[in-house]
Amino acid sequence: MGQTLSEPVVDKKSENGDGESLIYGVSSMQGWRISMEDAHAAVLDFAGEEGKATGNDKRLAFFGVYDGHGGDKVALYAGEQLHQIVAKQEAFKSGDIKKALQDGFLATDREILCDPKYEEEVSGCTASVGIVSKDKIYVANAGDSRTVLGVKGRAKPLSFDHKPQNEAEKARIQAAGGFVDFGRVNGNLALSRAIGDFEFKKSADLPPEQQIVTAYPDVEIHEINQDDEFLIVACDGIWDCQSSQAVVEFVRRGIVAKQDLASICENMMDNCLASNSDTGGVGCDNMTMIVIGLLQGRTKEQWYEDIAKRVANGEGPSEFRGPGVHHRIDDSPDDIDMDLDSRYRPNNGNGGRIILLGDGTEVSTGDNEGEMFDNEDEDKDLDSQVNKYNQEADSKFRQDREGTPGPQHENKVHVTESPSSVQTEKSDAAESQSKEPQANKKPEASAPQTNPGRLEDLAKEKLGQGGWFYASSNAGQSHTHTANRQAFYRHRIIPRMLVDTNQRDTATEIFGHKVPAPIGFAPVGINKIYNPQGELPVAKAAGALGLPYCLSTAGSQSVEDVGQANDEGVKNDRGDSGTAAGGGDKGVRFFQLYMPHDDELTRSLLQRAVDSGFTACILTLDTWQLGWRHDDVANSNYAFYHGLGADLGLTDPVFQKRLKEKGIDPKTEPNEAGALWIDNIWHGRAHTWEKAVWAMKLWKELSGGKPFSLKGIQSVEDAKKAAELGFDGIVVSNHAGRQVDGAIASLDALEKIVDAVGDNIYIMFDSGVRSASDVFKALALGAKFVFVGRLWIWGLSIMGETGVTHVMRGLLADLDILMNVGGFKNIGEISRDALESEPKNYSLMHTGTGYDHTIRFAYAQRRDARFWEALSGICSRTIPHPDSQVNRLCISPDKRYLAAAGHHTVKLYDIKSTNPNAILTFDGHTSNITGVAFHCESKWLVTSSEDGTVKIWDTRSGNVQRNYTHGVPVNDVVIHPNQGELISCDRGGNVRIWDLGENKCSHQLIPEDDVSVASVTVASDGSMVCAGNNAGNVYVWRMIQRSDTTSILPICKFVAHTTYITRVLLSPDVRHLATCSADHTARIWSVDTSAPHNVTPTDNLPSASERDPAAFPLETTLHGHQRWVWDCAFSADSAYLVTSCSDHYARLWELGSQSIIRQYNGHHRGAVCVALNDTAVGN
Repeated sequence: MGQTLSEPVVDKKSENGDGESLIYGVSSMQGWRISMEDAHAAVLDFAGEEGKATGNDKRLAFFGVYDGHGGDKVALYAGEQLHQIVAKQEAFKSGDIKKALQDGFLATDREILCDPKYEEEVSGCTASVGIVSKDKIYVANAGDSRTVLGVKGRAKPLSFDHKPQNEAEKARIQAAGGFVDFGRVNGNLALSRAIGDFEFKKSADLPPEQQIVTAYPDVEIHEINQDDEFLIVACDGIWDCQSSQAVVEFVRRGIVAKQDLASICENMMDNCLASNSDTGGVGCDNMTMIVIGLLQGRTKEQWYEDIAKRVANGEGPSEFRGPGVHHRIDDSPDDIDMDLDSRYRPNNGNGGRIILLGDGTEVSTGDNEGEMFDNEDEDKDLDSQVNKYNQEADSKFRQDREGTPGPQHENKVHVTESPSSVQTEKSDAAESQSKEPQANKKPEASAPQTNPGRLEDLAKEKLGQGGWFYASSNAGQSHTHTANRQAFYRHRIIPRMLVDTNQRDTATEIFGHKVPAPIGFAPVGINKIYNPQGELPVAKAAGALGLPYCLSTAGSQSVEDVGQANDEGVKNDRGDSGTAAGGGDKGVRFFQLYMPHDDELTRSLLQRAVDSGFTACILTLDTWQLGWRHDDVANSNYAFYHGLGADLGLTDPVFQKRLKEKGIDPKTEPNEAGALWIDNIWHGRAHTWEKAVWAMKLWKELSGGKPFSLKGIQSVEDAKKAAELGFDGIVVSNHAGRQVDGAIASLDALEKIVDAVGDNIYIMFDSGVRSASDVFKALALGAKFVFVGRLWIWGLSIMGETGVTHVMRGLLADLDILMNVGGFKNIGEISRDALESEPKNYSLMHTGTGYDHTIRFAYAQRRDARFWEALSGICSRTIPHPDSQVNRLCISPDKRYLAAAGHHTVKLYDIKSTNPNAILTFDGHTSNITGVAFHCESKWLVTSSEDGTVKIWDTRSGNVQRNYTHGVPVNDVVIHPNQGELISCDRGGNVRIWDLGENKCSHQLIPEDDVSVASVTVASDGSMVCAGNNAGNVYVWRMIQRSDTTSILPICKFVAHTTYITRVLLSPDVRHLATCSADHTARIWSVDTSAPHNVTPTDNLPSASERDPAAFPLETTLHGHQRWVWDCAFSADSAYLVTSCSDHYARLWELGSQSIIRQYNGHHRGAVCVALNDTAVGN
């Protein structure tokens, strides 16, 4: 949503018109927007030949609504010319109205493009047009304005919104070389068809209808019948606030009240108008609405009376669902929640929601799944319309792209027009499961995802706060967790070529069991906080895959039930007569023991494990007390104390006896029972080697000599001790960094331990494993087996057993492919020779220049900021920013704080803390914040916003100290090094310099009239300021300090890019200028202050052709970005540059070699802003 006013403009331009076969009313209102960009047309006698009247039986009426964006010029042109252009088409003269509309839309687009007056025009508009004859309605639509027919009080869509995320639209966009990001075309345009927007129509080898954005309309033809009452054509300023059905009912109610049609439109706009501009844009847009009454041989008075009679006789919906209810929406493919009050919900007092599908159809889901109206014929009619559109569009784009026929649409989903019903031709069972069309339904989760970062994000979305904190929290400052991941990066796999890997084998053995891969399920407790079924789906998935499963003593299901589930997984995968990996029909499962100090309870736990078919025991040494995990501590996130996850203990007969002794009834006192259980297993009292030996002997006694291992070994001395005492195996692990902060990385510990005892004991590994390459490296360093934890937790959280299976199958496939392409025929061939390793280095980041480059950036829609270690590529911290997208980041000069600018607010975070919450929020803007910068001593910061203001904030109190007004959206703001001036730029094409001493604007620079200036930068020595605009031009001025005044001397202008500039930035040494652009590149320009500058006598900037190229010669173009480059940051020595891009990557560039040092991936949305913490390492 764009810039809004402090008060809305509610004056309306309205008119009524009467014809022989119809009447109409139209009204338009500017509302909260700073300008009116809508246009419309209403022509009662739309003749085939201009100026020639037609008879009533042949007369056509034309109505169109054109919703502009980026300016009003294209919309105004369409409003004045489109109907005339349609009338001039040969198809129109021959009576082919459909083709005339299609040709006319494209011809209008073409005429604008060829008109010299619009040579540099960047605006566009939607177009929804209705041509009404005596017996037919022709509707053409491009964009997200909409035309709806009122049929006995029911809404029948005659157009379908063109959104980039619609599958057919997305297919065309991608086939033309574009992409969809943030629900927008190329991350920018929120609709996929429009007149104008020529930036997206530059593919010379494609016809107009196949461009990234096309003006080619969908055309629907409707035969008018006696049930048809009126037609509504309106822009999305109406439809964003109201459902089609609500608007139809509102119009009908106005007709019953004998209001003229223009007044009905006015009242609807008043109801849609937001009470304030803080609604995320809903109710704040320009609004235009036309209502056309279909007289069908009646007088106007008779038409009004007939509709009133229908309402009185109950023909149509009996309830009115309240206009004027505003809803927050975004441009994602997610459905739109319409937060209606219960009194407006049909047949339902508890809930339900209206969902606007991608094709414009509305359905209702929730508690009320019944039919709202009984009109089967109309349902079938709309069903055919919607499915016809989907089938034709899908088929057309498939044929265009692949040359193949369209789908047969077996088991197709039928969407009815009723807002409360969806019908399918599937079984009753399938219908009862979902009333939402499968083709448009957001899946429960994105199963095809295999990227660990994406899986983590999806799990975070699905989990509650407690589950997420427990899954993600680490000890202290997460240094051990970070070290775990960093350790993998210092080892590189050496592939081998020309090896016959066609018969490769990933299988191995563990404790006498042959398993398909050296990968097992690590013990993880309290699985019910991730999935209601707890450990059961995990055990089943492990059984089905044939992989070893390890049950934690902190399990939230009984030992017996987990063992049974593990065996069920084996049977389900192999059939009842099949055999498991180790023989028979049993799964391979181990029991992990948190050993109580109650020996009777320990014996009981181990006996239950033996009886339930667990064939090995693993004693965890490092967690007899939980580590200090900030998130868990801050939120009291201990599930046992809240009665969750203690089931394994509560089902133990000895522990049941202990509860009885304490007088605790677990059914009525679950919290107390859970607390007693956790006090038995995480009791805070250390064990000794003697006790570990006792546990081993007890297990072997109970199990008949089955293996017993120790988990948590990190030192060579402990490994040697374990081997000497006869333990069967050890797991080298630091509990994934969750126990001791600042500890050695598990992978680093593994090397030394293997060297010391590798031949004497079976060595296993866990902590930090995220991929097959991690597994490979652990095996190469000497581990015999690798356990995985967090990966399958994320799968469990996302999709239960299916998610676990998907994630682990992906890991197995990853390992198989790695061995194939890497040249390794079996696991035994993986040795230390397969790695090239760098020396250990526990400093976070060192480069040849002696700097610590820690990249911090946020990417849109995922709404968080991520901290990255530059060289290792480790994401060491994620800060959630749930309120909005993060637009800009800035690190304070003292490196203590990170400011994240979003919608309306700036949040201040402590960089050195792991606290995910902001320590201060600056709240005062009324629209998106576009720029943020700190005072040199961090005493205050300055922000710019689309609300047209620049504000200075006190960083101690969070209060606004000063407020400067541009009057148009402000795009960027920087602080002059003298700390006494601000420099800001805006969409009106202005660069303003604000004198803080005088508290006023001292200079206003206008590089180009009406060309938005996107970014400004000032030299670190204050010598110059540069600005980049939407035309791709850079302007440079010299800033000369004279006593208390600053003089501005223009230096030059040059063309940096052929399209929008998104960022300009001078390097700290003022020797380079970086520019980022929508053309998918970043460019580095040399700043030669000694070169003669071409300044005219009048101090005006020279043209680009007059520029002396010696001033800013191009050094290099940084290729490799796949989409828009949004932001960049220099290192302190100006030798490196970080860029953020819509292709989901941030990149670290070494400018000397012009090469990418590292790409930071794992993002599933675009990286839109970046800040660089470049702190010198101590000397």
